[in-house]
Amino acid sequence: MTEMRRCRRGRCGGWGRGAAEDTEAEHLRIAQQAMWQARFEVAPENLSAPDREVAAEALRTLIAGPAVSARVSASGGAAAVGGNVSIRADHGSAAARHMGTVTQGSPRPPGPPQG
Repeated sequence: MTEMRRCRRGRCGGWGRGAAEDTEAEHLRIAQQAMWQARFEVAPENLSAPDREVAAEALRTLIAGPAVSARVSASGGAAAVGGNVSIRADHGSAAARHMGTVTQGSPRPPGPPQG
């Protein structure tokens, strides 16, 4: 796996998970996917024909997602996004679209009491 791809998955610089945890997470993802697929396949069988059509239309709307304007703009160092953005940090890491000075680790102990 390339270093860039590892960083996108939150595993760069030695901060990420090990291979065993990756395998376990992948197995869990596959199990969850299969469970939800089975639910979506079985659910319509329990609905009447009119309710099935309502549910199908709701799913089509859900799959299509919200309408997003194709016109976005930004200036002055700002970001404009014409869709979804997901920025996530885990396992003691930091994440943001733009970061100033960032320090990771334990904070310094407090100084002596004053007053």
